[in-house]
Amino acid sequence: MTDDQADRGPVPIWVSALRRRWGWLVAGLVVGVLAAVGYQQIANPSYEASTQVVVRPVLTDPFGTNATDPTKSINMPTEVQVASSTGVAQAAANQLHSNRSAKDLLRHVSITSPSASQILSITYTDSAAAAAAKGANAFASAYLADRSSRIAATVTHMATALNKQARSLTAQRKVLDTALATDVGTQHDADVSQRSLVDTELASLATQQTQLAALDKTPGYVSAAATPPGHRSGPSTTLLLAAGGLIGLLVGLVVAQLRDATDDRVRDVGQVADALGVRVLTGTPLSMQRRGLPGEASRAIGLQLLNGGADQRCVLVLSGLSGEGRTAVTASLATAIAQMGRRVVAVSADFLRPGLHRAFGLPAAPGLAEELRGGPPLSGTVADLPGLRVVTSGNGGGDRAMLARYGTEFQSSADRWSVGSDLVLIDTPPLLAAADALAAAPAADAGLVVVALGRSTRAGLRQLRSTVESLGLPIIGAVVLRPGRRAGTSRTPVVIRSGRGRLEGWSAPEPFAATTDAPADTAIGAAGVDGPATADRRDGQVPATRRSLPQPAGSPGVAGRDTPSD
Repeated sequence: MTDDQADRGPVPIWVSALRRRWGWLVAGLVVGVLAAVGYQQIANPSYEASTQVVVRPVLTDPFGTNATDPTKSINMPTEVQVASSTGVAQAAANQLHSNRSAKDLLRHVSITSPSASQILSITYTDSAAAAAAKGANAFASAYLADRSSRIAATVTHMATALNKQARSLTAQRKVLDTALATDVGTQHDADVSQRSLVDTELASLATQQTQLAALDKTPGYVSAAATPPGHRSGPSTTLLLAAGGLIGLLVGLVVAQLRDATDDRVRDVGQVADALGVRVLTGTPLSMQRRGLPGEASRAIGLQLLNGGADQRCVLVLSGLSGEGRTAVTASLATAIAQMGRRVVAVSADFLRPGLHRAFGLPAAPGLAEELRGGPPLSGTVADLPGLRVVTSGNGGGDRAMLARYGTEFQSSADRWSVGSDLVLIDTPPLLAAADALAAAPAADAGLVVVALGRSTRAGLRQLRSTVESLGLPIIGAVVLRPGRRAGTSRTPVVIRSGRGRLEGWSAPEPFAATTDAPADTAIGAAGVDGPATADRRDGQVPATRRSLPQPAGSPGVAGRDTPSD
């Protein structure tokens, strides 16, 4: 685990993805809310109106023991089925003067009965508020009319049965009256007793007929008539917007996770540290400015490079792709180290897109290309920075194999730059785009990788790491730049000293004067690295060993060495 991984702590992967892809969450929220608004505008309006009907019992036996408990004579589930029948629906359609069929109307109505009650709740749904109220009231009226007809039929049937019994008893009494006129003795007494019983039954029937005629035949009544609703049915606008926003957020979350899983570009410091297997020297991404990296960040990175000692005197500044800010970082670090009173050489070994000379206001040629071809060694000086020497790229003509052809000469030059210098920074071509950068590895002691978030990919960084490690070149750390508009590219070059430099014959950098204008903390930091190792770096000795890069034999200009292949 790298230092950066330890610093991050146990942050869930999906949280990091949301930090990088929060735009998808915002987009999902906006789309969800807009979809909810659109649905509300284009969806057919729906209004619901309800009528409450109190049902009175159908008295099949008004003289029985159940007459005093109406709930025992009413089967409310049956009444719900009756109210939902096609007969009632057709009667409601007639009242509404509607050409809709009974089945069509039944699709708009819902009838329920609360438990342990004599109430029917009739709810009618329609696209118009007034039509919904009329439909509910029409169904209530049609149901009560149907129930009234059933009650009337029941009463008529009971009255008919009572009249039939009364006629039979009256005829029986007439027979008894006739018999009494002639019967004597015990028969007469029996006829009297029988006529008394018949009279009693006739009196009972007469009472029942009187009670039946006095019955209240009302089938029920509307306790709450339907009125046109003031708003649509269904979820409220607030609820609909909230649901749309929530669904949008969930969709945005899923899309963000999928995008993050399929996007191989590095988005944070942790991903860079994981891919390269090294620590990020500043711990956080840096923002490139017009004049390079922020001063404090440049000095902090410079001190870490100086602390590497003689084993890391010559450092390749690497990147996988062009436009990641590699040249700007080289110029910024060289400036910061020189301002701390140390001796540094900045070398432009990028012959494809050289830019280091522009950062210091120097002409591009003559420079390194001419030196490798046998010309005199040159370096540029910058006013106010006596500890800095700049070796420009020269007129390389876009040669993609310059370093490979002149590998021996380049290594000799690197040895000379290291003499009397505290640090040599070599700006190389992008490693994954130009194989010529590999030829600079034998001349260096370590590599410093520059990574632009949102541009480099994890696969590319792993390939860069594998390639560099295969050459035996250790990577001492990484500098991570924030995404966005980056200085140091061909379109937005870093300018540290505009028009204040000049080229001259090579000479080792002069030590900076002790009375420097550098901040106090910087001076302390410089003193802190000026120990026994510093004496070794300034003794004028060329480093004892350099790596050699296997190359094909017979390459021009390289005696006893091979040329790298693409």
